[in-house]
Amino acid sequence: MNKFDKEVILDIRDLSVNYNSSGNKISAVKKVSLSLEKNKMLGIIGETGSGKSSLIRAVNGLIKHPGTTSFDKLEILSKIGSNNNFDFSEMRGSEIGFIPQNPFGSLNPVYKIKKQFNFVNKRHQLFGKKEMGSEIIRSLAEVGIADPERVSNSYSFELSGGMAQRVVIALSCFAKPKLLFADEPTTGLDVTVERQLLDNFFTLVNNNDMTLIIVTHDLGIVAQYCDEAVVMFKGSIVERGSVEEIFLNPQDDYTKKLIEASSEEIS
Repeated sequence: MNKFDKEVILDIRDLSVNYNSSGNKISAVKKVSLSLEKNKMLGIIGETGSGKSSLIRAVNGLIKHPGTTSFDKLEILSKIGSNNNFDFSEMRGSEIGFIPQNPFGSLNPVYKIKKQFNFVNKRHQLFGKKEMGSEIIRSLAEVGIADPERVSNSYSFELSGGMAQRVVIALSCFAKPKLLFADEPTTGLDVTVERQLLDNFFTLVNNNDMTLIIVTHDLGIVAQYCDEAVVMFKGSIVERGSVEEIFLNPQDDYTKKLIEASSEEIS
């Protein structure tokens, strides 16, 4: 199958996420339906509280109590999810990758970075012992780390925020997952570091034939890097289309306000 074949690798129908707080039900995601073809890069945009992060966390089975996830259909890479047995843990790493907002929350401060790569390798049986050293260095260099040898021998608390996020991206992509989710992967980084990281990140995704869903409040990231965009508002998808359609000819009033506000910030 070549890069231009239209293979649907994610298909969601009527997915909802609800939280129960002091007897009150809060609907974070409301019956969202979404499908995505192989090798596409999809940006999910919307203001804080629109349900963006809850949606992709639900698809990854990461909604914890008191949250609940329900859906009519959830099919990932031809595997069907069930409301009664929502567990894709066996797919994580090798088939699905997830890059969270906070890199320091994902990295274990007790172990050096190279040890954490070894944990991934042991779980997925990717490389032999002789290969691992060079593969770790290659993976870190691939995300733009100029001194991968030093970083591989460091602990997470010895790294800057930008460097830690690069490491998390390298770890998430180490097993070359087919479908990758990124939840605000550049939050808190300055503009220069952010753009360098994103350039490396999207090159990595392209070079390894991955399909990407990225959640961001930054419309510029979606406009520059993505093929398609989804706009969320109060837990629902209000608009979806190609990046050109969304940014050049938005149909929904909320989308128009987002684009106008983004343009004012840039000007």
